[in-house]
Amino acid sequence: MIRKKQINKCPSRVRYEQTNPVISFRLPQETHAELLTQIKVLGGSFAAWVKEHMRQDNERASARAECLARERDGLGHDIKMKLQVLAKLSRLAEEHKRVISAPIEARQAEMLKEVEAERQVQLKALSNELLLTQFSSEKELTRLNQEIEVKKAESHQLGSTILAKRKDLGLLDQALANRQLLVEQLVNQAMEIARSKGVPAVACQSCPGYLSVISMFSFIADMYSKIASSKKPAVVSSSTTQTVPKQGDGNG
Repeated sequence: MIRKKQINKCPSRVRYEQTNPVISFRLPQETHAELLTQIKVLGGSFAAWVKEHMRQDNERASARAECLARERDGLGHDIKMKLQVLAKLSRLAEEHKRVISAPIEARQAEMLKEVEAERQVQLKALSNELLLTQFSSEKELTRLNQEIEVKKAESHQLGSTILAKRKDLGLLDQALANRQLLVEQLVNQAMEIARSKGVPAVACQSCPGYLSVISMFSFIADMYSKIASSKKPAVVSSSTTQTVPKQGDGNG
C-alpha cells in the first residue's frame, strides 16, 4: 500500500479552510449547464450566486414573516375585540336569563302547586268514590245476605209445612181408610138388616121392602158424606138404626 505524501499547509491556509469549508455535490448535466449559464449572466462566482440567492430568500422570508406578524397582530386585535364582544354578550345573556328565568321559575312553581292540588283533589274524589262504592257493595251484600237468610227461613218453614201437610195427608189417608172400613161395616149391617126384614139383594119397585132398602142406602150415603167432610172420624154405633114406616104392598 502506497502512503500518500503528507502536504504541509501553512497556518493561514488551515485557518482559511476552517473558516471557509468546501461544499460539493453532483448535479445532472442539464442542471449543471443551466447553473453555469445563470452564473455567467449574473457575472460572478458560484459562491456569489449562492450568497445572492440566500439573501433574496432571507428577504422573502423576512417579508413573509413581517406580513404574517401584521396579520397576526390584526387578527389578534380582531380576536381580542370579538372576545370582548362575546364576553359582553355573555353578560347580557346571563342578565336576560336571570330576568326571564325568574318569572318562568315562579310560574313553573305555581303550575306545579296547581297540578299537585288538582292531583290531591282527584285522589280525594277517587278515594271517596271508592269508599262509597265499597259501602254500597257492603250494604248490597248485607241486603243480599239478609234476603238469603229470609229465603232460607222461608224454605225451612216451607219444608216444615210440607212435612206437616204430608203428615196430615197420612193421617187423612188413615182416617179415610178407617172410615171406608166403617162404611163397609155399615153396608154389611144394612145388608143384614135388609135380609132380616126379608128384602132381597136385588129388588124392583114392585117388590116388598123397596122403600126400606132405598131409605137405608140414603142413610149410608149421608153418613159417608159427613165422615168424609169431618176432620175427626165419626164414631157410629152398630145399634144405630132408622125407623122406616112400613108400607103395605099389593101382595100383603
